[in-house]
Amino acid sequence: MAETELSRIFEVISDLYDHLYNHRDDDYSVFYIYSHLRSAVSDLLVALNHYEIEEDSYVNDILKSLYTFCDIREPSYETNQMAFNNVKSLYKLLMHDDI
Repeated sequence: MAETELSRIFEVISDLYDHLYNHRDDDYSVFYIYSHLRSAVSDLLVALNHYEIEEDSYVNDILKSLYTFCDIREPSYETNQMAFNNVKSLYKLLMHDDI
């Protein structure tokens, strides 16, 4: 169950990633993507609480970065990109695959 939930969340984030590059200079789009990405990252962090993962310092650093991302008050293209890169790394570690 938890793996299916994680896969669904990763799919949502992957779909948002496509929109990021199409609207990199549009402030409204950056905020729109951030708000949906923040929600999906938050869902991911909650789902990971129910998923047994081997935590090491690299995984902990990624998770800390994602928690920080959820607290950002002024999103930018760069912060969105950073979150996507962290999610992609986490996906590779957890699912042993590439988004």
